[in-house]
Amino acid sequence: MIQRRLCLLFLLLEVTMFAYSQGLLFQANDRQIKERTSLQIFEEGEVPCFTKNFQLSFELSIRDFDTFGYVFLLKENQGKTKYSFTYTYLDGDNSTFKFNTDGKENHYSLNLRNDALAYQWIPVSFQFDLQQDQLTIHIGNHEKIIKSLGLKGDFCPQLFFGRHDYILDIPTFAIRNMKLEGDKSYSYTFPLNENEGGDVHTSTGKVLGTVINPVWLINGSYHWEELFEYRSQTPSGITFEPDSQRLIVFNQDSLLTYNLLKRQSQTYPYANKLPVKLQLATHFMNTTDGKLYVYELNNLPLGDATVAALDLDKREWKQTGTAALPVQLHHHDGFWDETSGKYLIFGGFGNKRYNNTFLEYDIATDRWDSLSYSGDWIVPRYFSGMAVNKSREHIYIFGGMGNESGEQSVGRNYLQDFYLLDRKRNAIKRLWQNASEHRLVVARDMILTPDEQYVYALCYPEYISDTYLQLYRLTVADGTMKILGDSIPMRSEEIMTNANLYYNPLTHEYYCTTTEFDKEGHSVIRTYVLSDPPVSLEEIRSYGSKSSFTLHWGWILASVGGIVLICAGFFFFGKRRKHFKESVSAQTPVLASTSVLKEPVKNASTKNTLSKEKAYESIVRSNSIYLFGSFTVIDRNGRDITHLFSSRLRQVLVYILLHSTHNGVLSASLNEVFWPDKPDDKVKNLKGVTINQIRKNLTELDGVELVHDKGYFRLVLTDCYCDYFRFRELKNAEEVESELGILLMRGKFLEGMDAGILDHFKQKVEEFLSSFLPLEIERLYQQRKYDTVIRFCHLLFRVDPVSETALAYCMHAFHSMGSSQEAIMQYSLFVREYKQLMNEDYPVSYADVMGSNPLSFQ
Repeated sequence: MIQRRLCLLFLLLEVTMFAYSQGLLFQANDRQIKERTSLQIFEEGEVPCFTKNFQLSFELSIRDFDTFGYVFLLKENQGKTKYSFTYTYLDGDNSTFKFNTDGKENHYSLNLRNDALAYQWIPVSFQFDLQQDQLTIHIGNHEKIIKSLGLKGDFCPQLFFGRHDYILDIPTFAIRNMKLEGDKSYSYTFPLNENEGGDVHTSTGKVLGTVINPVWLINGSYHWEELFEYRSQTPSGITFEPDSQRLIVFNQDSLLTYNLLKRQSQTYPYANKLPVKLQLATHFMNTTDGKLYVYELNNLPLGDATVAALDLDKREWKQTGTAALPVQLHHHDGFWDETSGKYLIFGGFGNKRYNNTFLEYDIATDRWDSLSYSGDWIVPRYFSGMAVNKSREHIYIFGGMGNESGEQSVGRNYLQDFYLLDRKRNAIKRLWQNASEHRLVVARDMILTPDEQYVYALCYPEYISDTYLQLYRLTVADGTMKILGDSIPMRSEEIMTNANLYYNPLTHEYYCTTTEFDKEGHSVIRTYVLSDPPVSLEEIRSYGSKSSFTLHWGWILASVGGIVLICAGFFFFGKRRKHFKESVSAQTPVLASTSVLKEPVKNASTKNTLSKEKAYESIVRSNSIYLFGSFTVIDRNGRDITHLFSSRLRQVLVYILLHSTHNGVLSASLNEVFWPDKPDDKVKNLKGVTINQIRKNLTELDGVELVHDKGYFRLVLTDCYCDYFRFRELKNAEEVESELGILLMRGKFLEGMDAGILDHFKQKVEEFLSSFLPLEIERLYQQRKYDTVIRFCHLLFRVDPVSETALAYCMHAFHSMGSSQEAIMQYSLFVREYKQLMNEDYPVSYADVMGSNPLSFQ
């Protein structure tokens, strides 16, 4: 059965374009009639007429087999003749397509197996030869010629997909890349690459169609959709089994399978007891025997089962080994090598040490053996990612966390290096290393593209309790990184918590799985899906713009017969000019690609780190607007909706928001600031559209209203939180001490918003902080609140990178806490930054700074 499915899949691959994630999905019989999708091409009076030939072609994807109904209805001769193309589910194995003279006669029926149709894009075309009275139908690689249809005279087609008039039965299907062409040089191409609205554009941007209740597929390539959630009282794990198209979830007592084609789950008891006592629930799929293996490396009594295999059909466990390692290896990488019949792992953390050893497990001998390779040395680490090519000869390892000594007590570095292990040559080569400015770790399984040019990886700041995963595309050759898709929430409280990334070549989907643990060993698994190819925020915004249609169609023409990589923008971590504040604070994506957090202390004690993690837990909240750091809006449900605000919408919203601390902003002032060169009638329209869109977006929050009163626009916030408003409200030392650091931790005020109209507000905030922070640091130092002193010193560094006051108090605070090494590091970083900015050596020695009263530097 599996071999037949794969053979059919490869046959379809030869005739199917997988270039785009664009397309239109039709809501069907599982919805109320009023919610079903209807697409009409050509309005009355706009229908072109053909005399020699006419061709309709598109790509079709059936998304649910247990449905039936009309794909399209084609009216011609002013509706006197109607042709229909329908899909009908026959049974669990087969479905049929039919072409009919609607209500009169069936001309062609084609039965296809469901497993060959599953989530495939199949090319479909109807070629009407009007002079020969002949129709040629192509469905995939099947062809049918129909003669004597009664074609005569002008052929004026009006086309309806999905629900129309009395047609209510619709299968769940999607279409894309539709084309209508014929004589008289008529040619209309509909990429169906919109991402919102009901207008359907041609490739040149002309609106020639209308759709009701659309589901634009491009959104599925940006927004991760949650599939299901699973909760267990014992440790649990999840893996992807591609042959059966299932996600497999297991715990100590039972098994859950999730059918990815039907989007259905089912729970089963085991036939016998799982012999391994699960702790981390580490596991792998053995693609040689088709069984799921679970293993525990350490912390089990000597002689207890450490490895067991599950027969997924019989749901029967079998103990296969008792081999263990002397240390636990949290967050190691691993993969099953069917070419050798062994399981290989790398890295991990245990017994206060980071690891860089390659270990191989032999099921037959129940033994772990260490492997050695020549070439470049890999720094000991855990939380790294691994990707393997099809032949299993190339293993790529990226990132993680560790240090050269391997000792946890030395501290940890967030690594951005990339290695290739060539198993044919038994050699390791470091391909590139980027500056570690971003405190991110990697989910262990990465996805390597078949040409080995790119790797897809899920990265996240594990030190933040309520953290967020973000998908990145890494260029293997040079390390260029691009953010793709929306972010995924995860609670990273316990070290056992993990995330993973899988790719399904059948359905062209990425799956993210998160497994969260608590201190009692309870676990929660969540799964998410993203359509391939994933797109960036910039790319999804470009869909629907008139200028983008010609560009996108040009890409298609240039890419016929191959895979189109539409990821055209570039988000670079890049090498930027390093300010001192960035040397001691790192940027971390939170909630979405547009949200950035900065950590104030780069090298701090364990005590400091714990206190900072608590602070990070409260740095973002639902129903809020943030102006410190990257402009960010979080809706009432905790979802980042910043992407709803274009650059112009952000500027207008922020401009009104900043003036709302007083009376607001005059409507006429908005005209002068944002549309100074436009005529009055144009300004009125542009301003009206902008204000309406802001109001629409703000409906996603509670307790915020954009009002217009006596010629002034202002934002009224009741239940909605705004960090700038709170910043202005801080009244006493207690509030300042507990909240100011958290408010400023996200970054500089209006960071990334360079519009000159906002410079006045930026300057006022920085002037206030430059005068206020030194006084506050002195007060805190006298109270011996050294943790807070260090935090506020680094906030001052953001305003003034060469502040001697911040240097002196920070070094003295570290020294008072017994962290002399941190004080030395702080001085070294300052000297380096001073040299870079001032082009001269810093004249005060370390000893002089430490031997002086910090007040003398003010």
